[in-house]
Amino acid sequence: MVEIPKTGDPEVDAFVIILVCLVIAVLVGIRVSKVISGKIEDLQHAVHLVGNDAREAKHQVKNDHGTNLRDDLDTIRDKLTTIEKGMCDSNTAMLEIRNRLDDLQREQANQGKKQRDMEDTLTRSLDDQSELKKDIGGLRADNRHTQTRLDRVVDTVVLNDRNLHGSDN
Repeated sequence: MVEIPKTGDPEVDAFVIILVCLVIAVLVGIRVSKVISGKIEDLQHAVHLVGNDAREAKHQVKNDHGTNLRDDLDTIRDKLTTIEKGMCDSNTAMLEIRNRLDDLQREQANQGKKQRDMEDTLTRSLDDQSELKKDIGGLRADNRHTQTRLDRVVDTVVLNDRNLHGSDN
C-alpha cells in the first residue's frame, strides 16, 4: 500500500486527504464523462440513423389516396390467391391434355402397327395373287395345248369316220 506523507496536524492531513480524494474524484469523473459522452454520441448517431430509416419507411408506405395500405395489400393478396388458383386449374388442365396426348400417341403407334400389319398382309396377298396369275396363265397354256391336241384328235376321228363312211357310200 502507498504511504501518504503526514504533516502532523490532523486537520491539515484530513484536508490534504480530502483534497486528494476530490482531485481523484474529478479525474475519474472527467474520464467517466468522456466515456459516457462517446457512448451518448454513438447512441445519438444510431437514433439519427433510425430516425432517417423511419422517415424513409413512412414515406414509402404513405398513402396519398383514400384507402388504407393494409386494405390495398389484402386486395392484392386476394387477387394473387385468385391467380394462383387459376394457375393450379390451368396446370390440372394441362396435365389432362398431356395425358390425352399420351393416349393419342399410344393409339397412333397402335394404328401404325396395324397399318404395317395390313401392309404386310396386302403384300402377301398381292404376291399370292401374282402366283395365282402365273398358275392361271400356265393352266390356260396347258388348256390351249390340250385343246389343240383334242382338236387334232377330233379332226383325225372325223377324217377317219368320213373315210370309213365315205368309202361305204
